[in-house]
Formats: sequence, C-alpha cells, structure tokens
Amino acid sequence: MRTLKTGIVIGLFVLAPGACQDTPSNLVDPEFDATELPAYAATDVAEQEESGEANEPSAHCVFFTFTAESGLSPSAPVTLLIEGVATEPVTSGEVVVTLPTKAAMDYAGPGNSLYFPIGRTLPVFGRWTLPAMAAGDVWQQRITIPAMEKGYYQVALAADIQGPPSDRGPFLIDEVYRQVWMFISDVGATLTPFFDGSVFPDGARPVAGPIQAHGIGGDAGDVASTGMAGAAASSSSLYTEVVYSDSIFQPAVGAKITGSFYRRSDDRKRGTTTKTVPNSGIVRWTCPTSSEYLGGDAAVPATSQVEAGEKKLNLWWYASHADCGDTITVFGSRDVYLPWYNLDQAASIIEREFGHHRGRIKWKVDHTKIGASYKWGLLSDHITFGTTDYDDRWVAGHEFTHALHTKAMGGNWRADNCNPHYVSRVSSYKCAFMEGLADYGGTVGDPDNSSPRYSWENWTTSNPGTHGKIEGHVAALFHDLIDGGKETNDETEYDAKYVMTVFRTCRIRWGLRNTSAKRNDVSDFVWCLENRVDEDTHDDHFPGIGAPNSASEDATEPDEWDEDDIRKTWIKNVG
Repeated sequence: MRTLKTGIVIGLFVLAPGACQDTPSNLVDPEFDATELPAYAATDVAEQEESGEANEPSAHCVFFTFTAESGLSPSAPVTLLIEGVATEPVTSGEVVVTLPTKAAMDYAGPGNSLYFPIGRTLPVFGRWTLPAMAAGDVWQQRITIPAMEKGYYQVALAADIQGPPSDRGPFLIDEVYRQVWMFISDVGATLTPFFDGSVFPDGARPVAGPIQAHGIGGDAGDVASTGMAGAAASSSSLYTEVVYSDSIFQPAVGAKITGSFYRRSDDRKRGTTTKTVPNSGIVRWTCPTSSEYLGGDAAVPATSQVEAGEKKLNLWWYASHADCGDTITVFGSRDVYLPWYNLDQAASIIEREFGHHRGRIKWKVDHTKIGASYKWGLLSDHITFGTTDYDDRWVAGHEFTHALHTKAMGGNWRADNCNPHYVSRVSSYKCAFMEGLADYGGTVGDPDNSSPRYSWENWTTSNPGTHGKIEGHVAALFHDLIDGGKETNDETEYDAKYVMTVFRTCRIRWGLRNTSAKRNDVSDFVWCLENRVDEDTHDDHFPGIGAPNSASEDATEPDEWDEDDIRKTWIKNVG
C-alpha cells in the first residue's frame, strides 16, 4: 500500500458497525449486582502463564487522514484534505463531515455560551459517495472551513462503507465516526486526533470554541455585566447538557460533572458539588450571582466492573449569571466516554450471562496504537483500546472476556501463531480456543448489534484447515452449546453458566506420567463436556495433538445433559 504524506496529519479509522449508533439509556441494569456472582480469582490464576497479551487485528476498510493544506491562523479560511486509502475491497459507501463546535456556536448566537440540542442532527458540512475501490485505491476530497477566531474546533467525519465478506469478521471495521480538532492560533496552531488540553497556552481555559482567557474576575469576554444578561438572567437555575458528539449530540449518561462557585474579585472557590448525568443528559444548577461564576469539569467514575477514566471527560466548563435560565453544552471527549460506557455495559451483560465475576478492569486509550489489547501478568491487568476501536462495543466485550477468562475463569495462556489472528483463518489450537471464547463474549456483550458479521448463527467460512484451529468455529461452538437448538445437528441448549463452569474447571491427564493440566485447547474442552475421551474420534478431528488419558470438570450437569448431543454439536463446529 502506498505511503501517506506526512505533515499535519490525523488518522481517522473506520469503526465497527453499530458503535456510532448506540444511544446510551440506563447505565447498568438496576437488578443486576455483579458482586452476587462467585469470584474465583484467588485460586484460578495460580496455574496461568505469568504474563501475556492478547492483541486484536482491528482493521479498517478505509484508512482516513486529514491534512491541513493551509495555515491554521485566525481570520483565514482553513482547507483540509481528506484522504481515504482502501485496505480491503470496497463496493460503496458514504462520507459525511460535520462541524460540531461551529454548530453549537451558530445555534447559540453571537456572544452566548455554546449550545446545540441533544438528539438533533448536526448540520452537514459535506457529503460524498464513495466509489467502488480495490485495496490500495485512494479517495480524496477537500473542504474549506470559514475563517474562525482563535480557539479549538472539532471537525467530524462519519463514513458508512460496504464491502465483501472478510476473514477478519467482526474485526473488519466498516463504519466510522472520527474526529480531528483544529487549534487555531497565531502560534502553535495544530491538528489533534482528540481534545488535547496541552495545546492551550498558559492563561487560557481548555474549552471548545473561542479562546477564553483565565484571570482574576473570571473569563475575558464574559457577558454577565453587559446588556445581554437581560431577561435570561432572571431565572434561579441554569442547566448543563453533558454530551459527546456523534452525528448528533448524545448524552453522557452516568458521567460525573463537578461545579464550583468562584468569586469574581479573586477567583476564590466555594460550594463544590458533583452530580451524576441522568438519561436526559441535563443537569440543573443554582444560578450564580452577578458577582460570581460557576465552573468545573466532568469525569467518568468507577463502577462495579470498570475503573474510572485516567483522563477527564471535560477539562473545564463555565457559566455566568448571563446563562441563568438557559442550557449550555458541556463537551465531553468521546474517546473517554465511549470506551468506559461500552466496557461497563458489555461487562455487566457478560458477567451475568457467564455467571462469573471478576474485579474492576483498568483501561485506557492509546491513539498511537491500532487495535485493542488485553495484557495480564503479576503487575498487569488492563485493556488498551487503539484509535481504531476505542468506541466499539463488540471490541469492548471481546477484551473484557479475555480479562474475565484470566481472572475468574481458570486463567489464560500464551498461544503461538496468534499475532495477528483472524476470525476465519487457521491460527493454532490454543489461539483459536482463547480468541474464540472472546469472540463469543464480544457478541454477548453487544446484544443489539444486528449485523450478520457479529452473529455466530449459521457461521461458516470457505477457508480450509482444521476447524479447531479457527476461532470463528470455536465461537460458533459456544453459541450452539447455549443457543437453544436453532440449527441442523444442533441439539444442545445448556445454561451459559454451566458451559462456562466446565470451561473454568476442565482438567485433563496426559502422557505416561498421567500429568494433570488445565485445558488450553478446544479438544480438552469437548472431552470435559462429554466426561469421556474417545481416542479414535479425537485423532479423526484434532490432528497434531494427542488425545488426553482422561478429562474431568466440576460443573453440575443439567437434567437435559447428553454426551451424544454434545458430540454432534462439537463435531458440527470444530470437528
């Protein structure tokens, strides 16, 4: 593939289907308490590998970049080159560009705090149709943004791309919402891939929109003492909508917003309050007097499944007496909110479905990285999302399943021929077993995604090779053991907790010494499910690895358990 030009460049990567369309509702199921599930971390990790890392091959049908072709100086138009390079074949697609910060400025009107209503479609700045593209083909488009005063402004690109099936399965990313932030200034102008508070000079507030100078008495340009205060300032309350930008402004449900009153004469702070953002996204505040202002920040908190974010959701928001009676927009960073929200949502569903619980998981986003990963070890237990997939719900569920497997389901293992790994390609028995479980978990954690690419019902691939070495076949096995007999030769309908308890407690004995070991490939697992070992059948379906002497597990078999039904199901998928 050709090398992209360098300069002021921001990469925008396509996101997995459904990630940009999710509208958060309730943060967690109020009837679900993960602490009621049994925790096995103390004993189950004893035999796992000391450390390891599962890396995901998140791919993008089209790799997008933004390049500034003109200077980012105040009072002059800015021309951006949008370039997309197809990394896999593309049949069609649509690209839409919006300017969320400018939309809020225009809607609020000159001199007013930024505001754009939650749920209303942002004005389209540019819309184009992608042609059919072969891998390596390049699509280009230029946009010219009107002159803006000194400040920090968001440009957003959304693309919906169609293409033929791929071996990458759910890791093929064909729907995108990506952003670039323009810092317009006489000195230090730049493009950044996320809201970066470090670009602001000393003495400036880190806010979206025009620069606000910070000093005694509040922010320069404040309208509190001008004639604009008028009737709006008569209300006893003001409101903040805490949002992240999508094709619309979405409410940052469950985030925490903090506000304090500051005396204008000396910036002395009093009365700090922290509030949880409700489903509406709207938070009510007592109106500041004309001698003070209200300011604060926002963050994503720790939940029963997920640690708090390392970065702030919003670095600074500000309201004056002139905003009384009005609603102002508090811009939250989507690369903080969405990985936190998706991980929390997916984790609660997966733990409830699997019947196993682990402690909170640490996470972060690394915009220099492509693809997510989970790293474990004596000092490691965290998920890192890349710039390609930080806002993807399926990827969040996939990574959390690795973390649950490691800490509460018997411990993880290193696997050969696993970096990279592909859903439809041969890897290794160990890799396919580990990644297949996580693939299944990704779909469990993203139940509203209706794309066929995310379904294990009737899953198949034309790629040759041993099915037990292909992770998609392993994911389909978990699905068929649990799904309720929806397919031909699929006669199993077991509770997920039973299946996962077999996975957690499965042990085999092997070799002349009859050595005991935990399962680490799908052949171990199916013999534990059957509670027997058939050497001839093993040799027919699992070439290259010898049959164990015996297999056992500690789960309680359900009334409908039948070893012959289990064999039909696993032969259909991994045999």
